[in-house]
Amino acid sequence: MKEGQALCISCGRQPGKKEIPTTNPQNEMVPTLEKTLEKKLELLSKELETEKDHEKQQNILKTINSLLETIDKMKGKQ
Repeated sequence: MKEGQALCISCGRQPGKKEIPTTNPQNEMVPTLEKTLEKKLELLSKELETEKDHEKQQNILKTINSLLETIDKMKGKQ
């Protein structure tokens, strides 16, 4: 047991080696998350074009900047 090997309680044999799949679910989610953020960015851009209130425009711009930063960070990790 000191070597970190498991043994069968009944017969004392070592279990067979099974290969564990090395898929990372986060890597599979990144493209869909990135697409979602880009769609949100597109919607906010259209909303900004039609918005007349200065305060709402500022809030939309802050949100757009945050989305752009998030997308850049995601692309940097890939």
